[in-house]
Amino acid sequence: MSLRVPNLTIFVYGLGLALAGNVLAQPIPIWAGAPITHMNRDDIELFSDALGKTLADSEDGKVSEWENPATRANGSVKAVRTFKDGDAHCRDVFLENFAKGRRERGTYPFCQGADGEWRFSPGAGVKK
Repeated sequence: MSLRVPNLTIFVYGLGLALAGNVLAQPIPIWAGAPITHMNRDDIELFSDALGKTLADSEDGKVSEWENPATRANGSVKAVRTFKDGDAHCRDVFLENFAKGRRERGTYPFCQGADGEWRFSPGAGVKK
């Protein structure tokens, strides 16, 4: 599963984490000073690849790390739990990113659509 970043579209999940590309395609409000605002295209691609691989085939509890030696931006992605939300296959993922002195972390839900693409899914897994 290739997760290329065709455009440097910046958007942030919850506490200021973000990613551009086809893993997540919907914008979330940007928080000032978030690490993503200090990442370059290569940083975002490395993060995107780590997130995509974790969503697609990582065991719960396994940590994938990414780093760009050129910018010293880095982070980790950990699948926390896998669950169903209705008919959707979903995963909670702990994300941590660091860039230019800014660190953000949090756990975020993602669900796989009928088209096979993973999307940030606020509210998934929350009992209604």
